[in-house]
Amino acid sequence: MRIAVPNKGRLHEPTIDLLERAGLHLVDAPIASSTRRRPTRT
Repeated sequence: MRIAVPNKGRLHEPTIDLLERAGLHLVDAPIASSTRRRPTRT
């Protein structure tokens, strides 16, 4: 299961704490993202 968690900012620590209290222990994993280059008008 993948859960989006903010990686910085004021919501990071409260989110991690909430997930830990819910029994979801996080594993350090590299941040993965896919991007697509779409033509843009200039």
